[in-house]
Order: sequence, then structure tokens, then C-alpha cells
Amino acid sequence: VVSYAQFWVLLLGGVLPPLASCSTCGRDLGGHIKLRETDGQATCDSCAPTSAEAVGPDGLRFLAACRRLPISEVDAHVPEEISRWLDRRVRTEAERPLRALEFYRRNRE
Repeated sequence: VVSYAQFWVLLLGGVLPPLASCSTCGRDLGGHIKLRETDGQATCDSCAPTSAEAVGPDGLRFLAACRRLPISEVDAHVPEEISRWLDRRVRTEAERPLRALEFYRRNRE
């Protein structure tokens, strides 16, 4: 639920990086995305720095599902690389850690 909400906050806020093409060279990513840690932009293998995190098939499916399905139909399992990336993007855009999110994650069980 949290990652789905983060995805939509970033998308509707106009700050979700494009995920279809490389942010550096413009090449179609075709399902092979690497996310730069510094700014969260999606890059191709050629343009990605060594610190970029690859998004696996589960992560790509989760992102696609967030875009086209209601929350009730999105798989509850969020791949770790997507959860970390969304957390970093929201924290970057908010310019501070979100205390409510930290509280929720600490106390959800």
C-alpha cells in the first residue's frame, strides 16, 4: 500500500522519472532498467554508473501494475529495489525524511 501511494504521489506530482527511455541517451529501455542512486533516473546499461541498481522482472511488473491497476489488484509484495528507490525519491522530493512513513514502518506489525 505504501509503495503504491508513493508511486502515485510522485507520478501525480510530476516528479516520477520516465521509465521507458534512458534519461541520458534517450534509448528505449525495453525492460532493462538501472536506477541511478544519485538522482533516481532510469538509465540503460551503457549509461548507468556502477552504483546504479538494476530493476529485476518483479520490479518491472510491480511498476507496470501500479500504473494500470487499482490498489486492490496490485501484488502486496514490493521488490526491495523498488521500495528503496521509491523511498529515496519521496525523501528527495520532500527534502526531508517522512516521519509518518518511518513510524508506520516501525510499527506495522
